[in-house]
Amino acid sequence: MEIKSSCLILAPHLSYPTRNGADILIDRRWAEFSHYVPYVDILGSNLLVRYQNGVKITSQEYSNQAKSKLWSAILTITKKSHYLLEKLITKDFERMAAKCLANPEYGIVVYSYIATSSLVACQKDNARLLCIETHNDEIKWFEDMGCTSWNPLIKLVAWFSKRWLLRFMSKHETDFIFLHVTKYDQSGYAAYFPMQISYVAPVGCDVDVRQYYHANIEVTRSVRLLFVGSLGVKMNYDAIKYFAEKFYPVVRKGLAGQLDVRIVGSNPSPQVVQFCSHMDWSLCANVSEDELNEYYAWADFSILPFAYATGGKLKLLKSLSQAVPFLATEALNGQLSEVDHCCLVSDQPSEWLHHIIKIRKIGITQEQRNGLVLHAQKYSWSKISSDLFQHLSSIT
Repeated sequence: MEIKSSCLILAPHLSYPTRNGADILIDRRWAEFSHYVPYVDILGSNLLVRYQNGVKITSQEYSNQAKSKLWSAILTITKKSHYLLEKLITKDFERMAAKCLANPEYGIVVYSYIATSSLVACQKDNARLLCIETHNDEIKWFEDMGCTSWNPLIKLVAWFSKRWLLRFMSKHETDFIFLHVTKYDQSGYAAYFPMQISYVAPVGCDVDVRQYYHANIEVTRSVRLLFVGSLGVKMNYDAIKYFAEKFYPVVRKGLAGQLDVRIVGSNPSPQVVQFCSHMDWSLCANVSEDELNEYYAWADFSILPFAYATGGKLKLLKSLSQAVPFLATEALNGQLSEVDHCCLVSDQPSEWLHHIIKIRKIGITQEQRNGLVLHAQKYSWSKISSDLFQHLSSIT
């Protein structure tokens, strides 16, 4: 098998423009990977995109009818299946994937999410290097989903999805190279499947060379907190609620009401819209990349208030790459090897308040902001893709 042959990525969740973490990871990591192979093709939800030398050179649209969340949940339960399999693997995507897989030029095939690999898991393919981008500890993700929801339908979906994962992984534990984004995810899977072949390929970031002005945190104005995320995702809605219930009252009271919160992201659910209105928080939906940069320039801190999480590193790095310190809960502990002193990881609202007051008092110098950006640069997509190529080359 030749590692320098072309590469196919099957990512049924991916739509352009990329908004959520999984879409961004697949597009950016494998676009950079195209520097090392003749080309990389990414089959998304309705586009087949080709990258060469990091540049998108073609984009072919195809018809694909998405399934609703409710129908996907019903199918998961009635078929004793997996939610992402039922939601993402449509007949149209399956047809396009089969067409792509028939191309002998692909020496590497990457499945985005474990469920996607079920398309060919029954076919042992010794001529190709088969990888799975896991994105998170999916077993823990479904455990958290079942534990944190009061909805019986969601609990059943989580239970069946986890059961499907355990069965599938036990059967195909050694058929793929599993690409995990953190050592924690790798350890989570290894606890169930110690024979898996895996590699930690971290989440990366793009560091914008443009410089944005960040105003000092003056005592004469409100402290500005920014949450950024895909707003149709339950985990992000739960994080917003968790912040409102646990942190917001303490911080707002400690700052004598001088607190301004903005929620920014794609496709907000009706729950998010209603909740932000109830809290009198600014909701900024489906913004452009330039607008998102302006919101980061506006912010004093980004917030990552997760009661539970199976990821979050992309949010941390995005904040650092924009020279904005973050306030995070311990659910994101371990996502970075070190945390800058301008940032905070804590589950205690009082510590969030004291940290904000301290930083507002001493300020953040331009040198310190540059340090945040330099830290993010350690996780550039180009470096991560280069490391991944070297690793895959060494094992073939």
